[in-house]
Amino acid sequence: MDQAGAKAVSGANKGKLAGQAESEVASGSAVDQIIDAIQRLIDERGLTVGDALPGEIELAKLFGSSRNTVREAMRTLRAYGIVEARQKSGAILIDDRHAAAMRLFSFGFRLSADIFTDIQEFRRLVEEGIRERVFSNVTPQDLETLEALTWKMEEATSVADAAKFDYAFHSHIVKMSNNKTTEDVYLIMRPVIEKLMENGKRERTQRRDIAAEHRAIIDAIRQKDGAAYTYWLGLHLKSGLKFIPEAGTKAKESLPER
Repeated sequence: MDQAGAKAVSGANKGKLAGQAESEVASGSAVDQIIDAIQRLIDERGLTVGDALPGEIELAKLFGSSRNTVREAMRTLRAYGIVEARQKSGAILIDDRHAAAMRLFSFGFRLSADIFTDIQEFRRLVEEGIRERVFSNVTPQDLETLEALTWKMEEATSVADAAKFDYAFHSHIVKMSNNKTTEDVYLIMRPVIEKLMENGKRERTQRRDIAAEHRAIIDAIRQKDGAAYTYWLGLHLKSGLKFIPEAGTKAKESLPER
């Protein structure tokens, strides 16, 4: 092939690649447009959590789009935690955006001593920071709920369940602050916090120790004892570090003094 022919082939290939790129951009743009159209539809019809969206065929007709484009848009909305596919009901509106974002963040999550310390410091700042609001708002029912969650965590038959009840215990304390923003921020971190909470719960004796720390925190709340609350919360949040192999003896050195 001569030089002119080679240039012609090269130009044709470049043109083909450019066309493919434009097609991909157009496809992505079409999906985005359908997502925007679905959002407008939700607003116009006043749909809320639990309501059903029209089916893919109806949406495609409504928006003058292909069913494949609508299907891709729905996949994206499911990944965002906005819709959920259910048998017979079709696509139902949900509000799982916080958890969806954190599931993406926690993908490939690997617990290390540094990550453990960072997350627990975040939790300490939140749970210690709301101490006075918790003391002001606590009710006998709150104390009963915390006791029940502690018992369920201690008696859980799996590590995952124990972690869920542990999270529920701490999230209830956060809820007692009556601060919606604080609750939402804590909720966003739920998947990572629960993953971290699985650490140190494989043995019943380990869960018993954690339950004892929970009950000390409950007693501090009941007595509205700020010093005791700070001490036991700090001890509780740092105690799990010893179950991370790479932490070594640092865990003991980091425990708070009373």
